[in-house]
Amino acid sequence: MRKILTVLFLLCVSFSIHADKPKLAVMSIEDQSGKLTEKVLNSASTLLRMHLASSGEFIVIDESRQNKMLEDIIKEKKKESYKMCYDNKCQIPLGQALSADTILRSTVTELGGVFSLGVELVDLAKEAVTKAANAEFDGTEQGVGEAVKKIVNELTVKNAEETKKLREIEEQKKKQEQLEKEKKEKAERELKLKKEKEEQLAKKKLEEARMLAYKKELKEAGSTRRALALTSFLSGLAFTGTGIGMFAYSAQLNDKWSESYDLYLGAKTEEDAVSYRNDVEEYRDKEKITKILGGIFTGLGAGLLITGIITWSVDSSKEKAVKKKYNISFSVDPFSKTAMLTLNY
Repeated sequence: MRKILTVLFLLCVSFSIHADKPKLAVMSIEDQSGKLTEKVLNSASTLLRMHLASSGEFIVIDESRQNKMLEDIIKEKKKESYKMCYDNKCQIPLGQALSADTILRSTVTELGGVFSLGVELVDLAKEAVTKAANAEFDGTEQGVGEAVKKIVNELTVKNAEETKKLREIEEQKKKQEQLEKEKKEKAERELKLKKEKEEQLAKKKLEEARMLAYKKELKEAGSTRRALALTSFLSGLAFTGTGIGMFAYSAQLNDKWSESYDLYLGAKTEEDAVSYRNDVEEYRDKEKITKILGGIFTGLGAGLLITGIITWSVDSSKEKAVKKKYNISFSVDPFSKTAMLTLNY
């Protein structure tokens, strides 16, 4: 008697427990992305069904029974469109025919390369969504499996803590990915900046090397011109100085001529007069010659000075060739009052 009562009690408890659990019909996953194969979709649907059944939160209707009922509906309605049972017109009648309380509809979408598995629990009596969940994945078979696990964890009360932990892990993972992304971007920026600095340094070194080569070649090309200009300038100074010296000496001769002329006028004897007259004539001749030579030397010196200045200022053909070779440009900024010598290459 006790055994009978115990069995009846267990049956009642079992019936009570099962009565609280909704009868769930799991519909096939609809792939709106068009990227997953039928095999992957079927496997994902089976995996979703298995996890929901093992959670203990639902009474999941047998898949073979559900497929048989779908075939019967297709035959009854004679509509080929029911072969793809994804809309309310098919899923709700199918769930009702299976005596289900709730149906689970699932959809795979893809946006910007990111796949998403979304599910909805639809109460057939109310024809309203009572719960929904969503999980992103990378479009691979492994990613689909992980998305299914996340979905089941979110739908079942039993694994609420695990879902929360999973979300925290997911958020931490996203934060870590964001940090890694920022770190990578920072490294790329630093590498780019380093590369730019190296390029600028290399360009600067190349410019300095070209400038040194230019100065060396220009110096060699202009050595003869500068030597001639310097020689002409120094010779001009020497001739000009000599000319000025002769003019000064001419002035002294003029003074001596005046003294001799005064002595000639005051001579007391004929012999003295002849001597002073000879001196006067000699000083006058020397003065004239000295003035003439002074003028010649001064003029020649001035000409050599001008020639030296011009020769120093004007580039030789060799120097012009060097500047043309290095494409030299000279510019003046009147605002900053600076002049710039630029090598263009």
